[in-house]
Amino acid sequence: MPGPIPARSRSERRASARRTISLPPCSTVPPRSISPTCPIAARPPALNDLLGAQIPLIWATPNAVIQFVETGKVKALATASAQRIAILPQVPTVAENAIPGFDVGVWFAIAAPAKTPRDIVERLGKEIVEITKLPDVQKRLLPLGYDLRFAGSESLRDLIATDHTRYGTVIRDAGIAPN
Repeated sequence: MPGPIPARSRSERRASARRTISLPPCSTVPPRSISPTCPIAARPPALNDLLGAQIPLIWATPNAVIQFVETGKVKALATASAQRIAILPQVPTVAENAIPGFDVGVWFAIAAPAKTPRDIVERLGKEIVEITKLPDVQKRLLPLGYDLRFAGSESLRDLIATDHTRYGTVIRDAGIAPN
């Protein structure tokens, strides 16, 4: 089991990351070389192994680890999104810490059937924007790590196309095949 990671300056961390982590050109997927391959099928067992010092780190969603970060049982090293997140503003991003351009943010979509009339899609979009601004909605979702930014159907289409291209490249370059 590797020992604790020594504290280093930001420039030393970046230099080390560049030497030890081989990333695809788009720098978007957590590389397998960061942690050993562990036969853990789900997040709860992985989190238990992290808390028990059986593994050195995990990739997890903020809402899965926030209680352990707040109590000091887990140290959040970085967030994978492009920007810092509201519930962990003190935690830098991977891009800030080591790998410029790194962005593996999580997004959710609301979808309607393909033949839904444009005026209905636009009205739904306006209503969803208003709902996401409601204090009760913000109050319930922000503590879970969700930064609500409704972008609309055109932006969603662009995001899906961009992610499809980006992750398709990563998958092909890494030689990943379905099991």
